[in-house]
Amino acid sequence: MSINTQLGFKNETTWGTAVTVDRFYPLLSENISPVVERIHTEARRASEHVRRDDAVPNVLGYSGTVEIPIYNKDFSFWGVHLLGVNTTTGPTDSVFSHTATVGTLQGDSFTMQVNRPLHDASGTNQAFTYEGGKVVSWELTAGVHEEAKLSMEVDFENASTATSLAAASYSTGMELLNWAHASSTLTIGGSTVPVTKFSLKVDNKAKTDRHYINGSALKKEQVAEGLRDITWELECDFDALTQYNRVIAATNAAAHAQIIVTLKSNTLGGTTTYPGVTITIPKARFDDITIENAMEPNMQTLSGTAWFDGTNSAVTLVTNTTVATA
Repeated sequence: MSINTQLGFKNETTWGTAVTVDRFYPLLSENISPVVERIHTEARRASEHVRRDDAVPNVLGYSGTVEIPIYNKDFSFWGVHLLGVNTTTGPTDSVFSHTATVGTLQGDSFTMQVNRPLHDASGTNQAFTYEGGKVVSWELTAGVHEEAKLSMEVDFENASTATSLAAASYSTGMELLNWAHASSTLTIGGSTVPVTKFSLKVDNKAKTDRHYINGSALKKEQVAEGLRDITWELECDFDALTQYNRVIAATNAAAHAQIIVTLKSNTLGGTTTYPGVTITIPKARFDDITIENAMEPNMQTLSGTAWFDGTNSAVTLVTNTTVATA
C-alpha cells in the first residue's frame, strides 16, 4: 500500500448510487478487488483438445477487507454499518454519544474511495470509487501494547476508476484509544478482569450474490440471509476458577455473564469526560476455555458467543466523541 494512499467515505441516500466522499480516516490496509466470472462451455468440437476461447466475462461486484485503527473521532460513522441502528444523544460535557445496536442493515449503504497511486516515479494518484457498500462481517480487536483496530469485510455493487480523487481532510485532534488509560477496563459480570487481549467478531450474514436476468450483471442490494453470528474471545490471567466454572456450568444462566469493554483516549473532550468506545455484550455465553500450564504465570483463553436476551441488543457499540455527526 502506497504511503500516499487515502480512505474516504460517505453514506448513500440511495443504495448503489455513488456520492462524493467527504469524510476521511487513516487506513491501515485494504485489498478490495473485482469479483469476476468467466462462463465457459464443456461442449466439444471435432479435433479440438482445449476449450475454445469464447468465454462470456462478467463483473459481479467488488469485495475485500479494510482495516482501520480506532480513534476518538469519526469512528462512529461505522456503527450503523456494523450493527444496523444508530442513536445520537448529547452533547453532555461537550461529548456526544453515538450508540449502535443490532437492527436491519437494509437501506444503509456507503460509497468508499481509496487512492492507489501508480507505481512509477511520478506517483500519479489513481482513485478507486466503490458504491453500494455494505459491511459483510467485522472484527474489533484490542490488547495490551497494541492499537485497537477494526477489520471489515466489505462488499460493493460497482466501482469506477474515472471519479476524481477527493481532497482529504481529517478531523483535528484525532487520538488513538489507550489500553492503559485509567478508565480503560474490561469487566465480566460486573467484576474487573486482568485481560491482555480481546476480540469481537460479527458475521452479518449478508447475501452478496443477488444477480438476476434483468439486463445487467450488477447485483441487487445485499440483504440478510440468516441470523447473525457473534463470537468473542479474550485472554486473561488464570487467577481464579470463576470463568472456568462458567464454561462447565450445569445451568444455562450460570454459563452466561455480561462483558463490557471500555477504551478511552487520553485528552478530555470536556471538563471530565474522556472520549472513547464501549462495547457491551449483555448475554455472553462461555463456551470454551484453554488454560496454559507453562513456566510463566498461567493464562486462560476464553471464547464464546453472544445471544439476544429478549430485551437488550446482543451487542451495543457506544462511541463517545466531540464529533456531533455519526
